Amino acid sequence: MFSELINSICIRSNIKLIILALSLLFSREGVGQIKQSVQVKTFDQQLKPYKNIELLLNEKIKVQTGEKGAAYIEINEADISIRSIEIKNEGLEPASWNFSKGVVEIIVRKKNFQLASVMVMDSKQQPIEKTEVTFAGKRKIIVRTNANGKIDIPLALDEKIISPNQFAINGYQPTKLASLNGAYTLIIEPLRRPVEEVKPSPAIVASKRFYEKEISSLDSAQSLSSFYQIIRGMPMSDLSVEQKAKIDAMFNQLLLSMQQSATSKQPLRPISVSDSSRNSDDIKQLIEKATEDGKKLEAQRAEFNVRIEALNSKLSTGIVNQDPDSRNRLLKDIVALEKLLRENENKFVKNQNDYKQILETLKESHFSINVLEGKLSESESLRLQQEKEFRERIVFALILFIIFLILIIQLVRVRAKLKKQKKELTVANNEVKQINENLEGIVARRTNLLQEVNTELDTFLYKASHDLRSPVASIIGVCNLSDHITQRELVEKVVSATEKMDSLLKRLSAISEINHPTGLGEVKLGEVLEKVRRKYEKLILNGRIEATFICSDSIQLKTYPRLLESVLTNLLENAVFFASLNNEGSERWVRVIVTNTHDKITIVVEDNGIGFESNVKSRIFDMFFIGTEKSKGSGLGLYMVGRSLRPMNGTIEVDSQVNSLTRFTVQLPLQLTN
Repeated sequence: MFSELINSICIRSNIKLIILALSLLFSREGVGQIKQSVQVKTFDQQLKPYKNIELLLNEKIKVQTGEKGAAYIEINEADISIRSIEIKNEGLEPASWNFSKGVVEIIVRKKNFQLASVMVMDSKQQPIEKTEVTFAGKRKIIVRTNANGKIDIPLALDEKIISPNQFAINGYQPTKLASLNGAYTLIIEPLRRPVEEVKPSPAIVASKRFYEKEISSLDSAQSLSSFYQIIRGMPMSDLSVEQKAKIDAMFNQLLLSMQQSATSKQPLRPISVSDSSRNSDDIKQLIEKATEDGKKLEAQRAEFNVRIEALNSKLSTGIVNQDPDSRNRLLKDIVALEKLLRENENKFVKNQNDYKQILETLKESHFSINVLEGKLSESESLRLQQEKEFRERIVFALILFIIFLILIIQLVRVRAKLKKQKKELTVANNEVKQINENLEGIVARRTNLLQEVNTELDTFLYKASHDLRSPVASIIGVCNLSDHITQRELVEKVVSATEKMDSLLKRLSAISEINHPTGLGEVKLGEVLEKVRRKYEKLILNGRIEATFICSDSIQLKTYPRLLESVLTNLLENAVFFASLNNEGSERWVRVIVTNTHDKITIVVEDNGIGFESNVKSRIFDMFFIGTEKSKGSGLGLYMVGRSLRPMNGTIEVDSQVNSLTRFTVQLPLQLTN
């Protein structure tokens, strides 16, 4: 014990010299910083970000991850080593964590047990320290109280502590169990055993007089080794109080003298670091010093083992004959030694971690120049490559411009065609008015209908041109930024804008087909529904949506197949999209249920998405109407559903509750006639 104490003091002195030398060689602002920026990330067991987790690092650093499952914090250098992590969210616990390169990555899982905190105290409210406690619950658990008399017992989620009789402690009797705010207090009392008065035998009295000569010779001991040779073999229980006091006083005197000698007289090997010395020589001195310290540690370890073996031999032969007070004092000395060794271990580990951090900082600070030199050597080849890529971008942008010019011309033609149709409708309206002069009521109704069509066409023309111009403007903007972004980013943005324009053109083409439906015939509803389901199978899987489709293979109806497919496509697309907006941890589902009666088919499409307010219910089937800012569509989906149902003589009803349920109910006749 005493040799280990001295060696610990020497090691700390040598370590201080190493730190001083490193700070003189490689002084940087980063080495002296008190705090460090650290990123904390939380993941589930599938390595996907876990959002909104409240953490407690090292029992004092609070962290709150946001919607991205990550957060930045400033922590002291003393807390760089993450020793413990506690999750405040109920039902969760850390499965594992890793700290590397300034990032703490934490794997979060659901709890499969709970920790019950129990404070073990005697009847005088004094904690019982360092004592083994056996708990009998669903399984037998043996734990040891800490310095505060506290134990943590892992229990099943449905298990509770109900009685003090569940505990067993050697030498004690549990008497009372109290609970407050989930924490338990266990009161125990020592088992009372009759103590027989033992009178010293004449041999023991004689032995006390016999050892007076040896005890008187303790004054001549100059070291702990000679002190041990004198008292070895003495039964402490046979000595008087005065003799034991003299032994303790001599031991303390020798120990104090040894400590003073270790701190003041032991020479330390100097490490010479100056402005004129070479870096390689300085580093070489530090390496030699570290090697020498390692050899010292090995030698000290061997010496400590010898002392421990001697002490063990002494205890095995003399501990039985010692009185209870002597054994208690000896036990306290051993506990003190254990505590001292643990403190030395913590200091040594902390110093080693500090040195590793300092050396890592030195490497990053002084040797990152190699990376910079590599980058400079590649700069010329990169410049030539960039010139080549720039020429390719110019050619690519020119091709895209020609393609979009052709698309714009086609859009102008579509607009001219729509204007021509509008004029033809106006002429037809005038002819109807002239022919039906006596039918004022019919003329009024037709006029209102035509005005509604004209308004719809104006809205359609305006919104279509606006929505088609938006991706064109995006592409032009991306082309203007071609010098500042990579070719891949340029292609991705152009493709995204083109796909958006293509989707809108398809919907416009579908609207034109709705006005003039063809292909009336027998349709198997199950086949059409399966075709639509396959379109959105990937979105359903990616969104983790539980999709249910119920439709009998025997259901057939006579209708327009393309219009029926358009209705199912737009309703299912809306359901999948809004269901995916739910929080990632919540349940998401979509259901399509088809039933039939003797003359009608009923199709119910429902989801548990975000829904919509009741004040927008009357407008959801209007052209280009978007009921929520979270929608990414063009506002034509439900409009196409409503228009498609007219030629099929169908009806649709909608019911929605915000953040709960949206249900569309469609009814179609089994037999549609021209």
